[in-house]
Amino acid sequence: MEAKTQPALTNRQYLKIEACSLSKDDIHNLLELLQERNNDAKEYEIKFIQDALKHSEILEEDKKELSEEDRKKLEDGFKLKVTIIGTDNQELYGNVDEVFSSTNFPDQVLSVYVNSKIPLEVSENYFIRNSFELGLDFKKQPIFNLTILASGPTPNNSRFVAGGNDASWVDGIFNAVNNFIKKKSNFGSWIHRSNVYDLMLLIIGIPICFWACFRASTLINAFSSFSVFIKSALYVYIFFIALNFFHFSFRYARWIWPLVEYKSADDKSSKHRKFLGIIILGLVAAFIYDVIKIL
Repeated sequence: MEAKTQPALTNRQYLKIEACSLSKDDIHNLLELLQERNNDAKEYEIKFIQDALKHSEILEEDKKELSEEDRKKLEDGFKLKVTIIGTDNQELYGNVDEVFSSTNFPDQVLSVYVNSKIPLEVSENYFIRNSFELGLDFKKQPIFNLTILASGPTPNNSRFVAGGNDASWVDGIFNAVNNFIKKKSNFGSWIHRSNVYDLMLLIIGIPICFWACFRASTLINAFSSFSVFIKSALYVYIFFIALNFFHFSFRYARWIWPLVEYKSADDKSSKHRKFLGIIILGLVAAFIYDVIKIL
């Protein structure tokens, strides 16, 4: 098989994957879907080569057919190779069925990556005319990572990119993946958007901080020996404690409702969600009670 130069990509579709929950079986099903579409790309590639050989004025007549050896290389090259990385730095690479049936498959997956053009590029220096790239990023941002602003969107590298000469193939595989991801959508997408923290701070966070000061006023005023300065300082201190509690709770919510979630058998996210839900319901009930009592 001769080395080919990179063909110009006349069609390209990009999907930023977010707001979805995927299990091991879901990922396997998605990759099987991609393998079916990649088989169509293989048939397009073989037909393209055969047409080019038939219309070649340089080659002799007996060489104007794709050899069995080259056909076998193409068929092997269009079998997807997937890379799975786990939380314990486990890394699996190989054919889809081999990887997902392996006893070493990690309990918690950090990322999934597959690129349909790499096998033939590496083995034959051959660039196929229709290809795709899939990356799934299941990493959760640390709760105490203050380098990522709460008001900004949660960074995530999950994406799907399809490109090639055949516009119908590109549109077909893009729509298939897009529809698959939509069926696996989850609850937590809105909390990862930009400026959501700022909005919630104005509507919920600051009122809760003032309410915390109100609840502490009875205790603070009980110390009649305290000066006005000390009492004012205590109110400011309580306000900032409540503000930091709200900030931590927001980051905690982003952590337990990840943008792209890997669902495993030993996932403890549901317990964390129940815990946070109980705290929020308790605070909301107490807040409403005090408002009604004042009114």
